[in-house]
Amino acid sequence: GQASSAGFKVDHSPKEGSIMQTTNGPYGHVAYVERVNGDGSILISEMNYTNGPYNSDYRTIPASEVSLYAYIH
Repeated sequence: GQASSAGFKVDHSPKEGSIMQTTNGPYGHVAYVERVNGDGSILISEMNYTNGPYNSDYRTIPASEVSLYAYIH
C-alpha cells in the first residue's frame, strides 16, 4: 500500500526491473525481477530466502505462480 501511495504502479504483472513483493512470512519479502521468460516464468534475485541471512541467490518463479505476487514498477 505504501508504494502505491507514493505514486508507484503496483499490479500482478511482472516486468524486468520491477520489484516482486509478498506478505508471506513474518516480515514479508521482496525480490528483483531479473527477467521475464518466454514461458511466463520469471527469474528473480533476492537475499535472505534460501541460503540464510545475508546471502543472495537467484530463483525461477513458475508461470503458474507469477500472478500470486505483487509487482512494484
